[in-house]
Amino acid sequence: MNKFLILITCFVIISFGLYAQDSALSMIAKVEKEKVILRWMPQDFDIWQKGNHFGYQLQRQTMMRNGKIVSEIPVFLTTKPLLPLKTDYWEQLSKKNKFATVAAKFLTEPAPADQESKDLSLAITMLMSNTSGTISGGMALLFEDKTTKPNEQYEYKLSIVGQNITTTSSVNMTDITKLIPPSNLYGEFQDSTVFIRWQVADSVLHSAFVVERSDDGGISFQSIQDEPILALAEPDSLGRFLGAKSQRLPRFYQDYYYRVKAITPFGILSESSNVVKVHGYRTRLPLPKVSHKIPSHKGVLLSWAFPDSLNNDIRGFDILRAEKLGEKYEKLNPKRLSRQTRMFVDSLPLSEGYYQVAVINWAYKSLPSYPEFVQLEDSIPPIKPLWKSYKVDDKGIVSLRWKANNEKDFLGYSIFRGDNPKREFSLITGSIIADSVYRDTVSLNLLNKKIYYSIIAYDKRLNASIHADTVIIKRPDIIPPASPNFTDFVLSDSTIVLSWVNSPNEDLDTTFLYRSIKTDSSHSRQLLYSFAAKDSINTFTDTTALEKVLYQYQLVAKDDAALLSKPALIELELLFTGVRRPINPINFKLQEDTHTLFLEWNPPKEPVKKYILYRKKGNNEKMALYKIFEGKNGSFKESDIEINLQYSYRISAVFDDDSESKVSNVFDAPVLKK
Repeated sequence: MNKFLILITCFVIISFGLYAQDSALSMIAKVEKEKVILRWMPQDFDIWQKGNHFGYQLQRQTMMRNGKIVSEIPVFLTTKPLLPLKTDYWEQLSKKNKFATVAAKFLTEPAPADQESKDLSLAITMLMSNTSGTISGGMALLFEDKTTKPNEQYEYKLSIVGQNITTTSSVNMTDITKLIPPSNLYGEFQDSTVFIRWQVADSVLHSAFVVERSDDGGISFQSIQDEPILALAEPDSLGRFLGAKSQRLPRFYQDYYYRVKAITPFGILSESSNVVKVHGYRTRLPLPKVSHKIPSHKGVLLSWAFPDSLNNDIRGFDILRAEKLGEKYEKLNPKRLSRQTRMFVDSLPLSEGYYQVAVINWAYKSLPSYPEFVQLEDSIPPIKPLWKSYKVDDKGIVSLRWKANNEKDFLGYSIFRGDNPKREFSLITGSIIADSVYRDTVSLNLLNKKIYYSIIAYDKRLNASIHADTVIIKRPDIIPPASPNFTDFVLSDSTIVLSWVNSPNEDLDTTFLYRSIKTDSSHSRQLLYSFAAKDSINTFTDTTALEKVLYQYQLVAKDDAALLSKPALIELELLFTGVRRPINPINFKLQEDTHTLFLEWNPPKEPVKKYILYRKKGNNEKMALYKIFEGKNGSFKESDIEINLQYSYRISAVFDDDSESKVSNVFDAPVLKK
């Protein structure tokens, strides 16, 4: 049984048994003013089957009356055994309640052969019974005692006819049962979706939930889902069972009210939880696109583009200004600008500074634009510096010379260095230098073989020239390339997928991928793959790895000088999770003269203990468990095929080590024509 269904079983059956006195059969009671509703549930499949076969009998023993102990003969409330109702009842109920269809199916179909399928049948059927009193009553799991009297205390005894299987429940008619509502309901809004969460106030009596929404200010509520919502089967870190539901709001800027009611095992809704109000608004907004002009009066005219269609989704704009990047921005407008505004004049601007236009969303959150730099005086920058010479010696000393600028307002130079011409260079001068000669020291023990230099000239207004032409200085090649690096891997029961980043060296020639067995004392390794640098491969799928073998994978880079990098290492082995690949496809052969259909498939390479075959016959059936048989061969014979009827199949396998394959796709067999 998968994890989800195991958790459902625990929540529906085991939690129900918290009030039980017997591990085989559990019973709880709801006391009303003039009656008692009794609800019981078998705790395992075999007990359920016995109850369905032999029926239940219920007797009541009066224990006290008006506060005094009495001794009376028990009264049988059932004149004949309570048994599940017949097909006609379920056919009529299924027209109104689709959960009744599921319950009827498990009531009438043959008992499964294996224990997991039995547990699954019981879990699903009990879950269906908890959603409706008509379902649990039709399954002979509910009884209403309308012969009760006030001020009396009873002990109800439930037993399976002819079996030594009983359970009891004590009732005091003065203790009216209150179906407490779910608690701590709260809602969170994000973009156009509301997330509703609540706490299960009673993990026994709260089987499922109905979430309701009001669009008219909380006057009337309607359910927002077609099916009941189950509580999360696992408690949180505080031991609480929680429920959750998300919904896309119909529209923005309208108040919506939400509440939750619990569906109890008695098929009766609890009172509603607290009501939460949600007001949705647009949270994803584009940032204003800012531009500026400097008119003759020396003010700064800012303008920005923002879609007029979103005016109703914002509250307005603010203008922000900072003298330098990284400094705190000040707000220039004392009053928020209207949502229709697209221009602003800073009449007292800085000589240079950065502006942002912030859009204010409906929740008053400020969303600033990208900074817009403004400089009042548009001076002419120095001309581009021109190189004279550049060289490097065998000790890594770089000598740079260029033609000096002669502008009157010239200030000096900044020197930039980089290892990649496609990336931004780094400033290597701590301050602006006036000389036209510069000496730099570089390491020869680096992977990057080339060094790039450029220069910018500044005037006294700090207007910058364009970059000098980039010069390239090549280091002597004395070190091997940098190693590639493994970045990720994906393990399955049959493949190991490796991902990596290649060596960044510009003179990279070839990359090799090796594999060796960790426990191999000879340390021999196998070349799995190699590729040239121009191919830029960064992933490989190893389909030849064996189970339970620890492998060591190595990546080695070679440069154009035949120098090899240190190997990048990673140790991995196939991850066997107990779930194997599905069997696909199922092939069919139809013998029309004998009405026989043969199913064939490629058996897995692992030993198969048994196959589980599912079948759907015609359009009116649902896909259901059909056959379980030994896994010797990859075939199955289906006899007595009906004419003009579509047969569909799915299959899974259980292996000798008790692992399982995923259920295959659905495959339609050829139709036997008349």
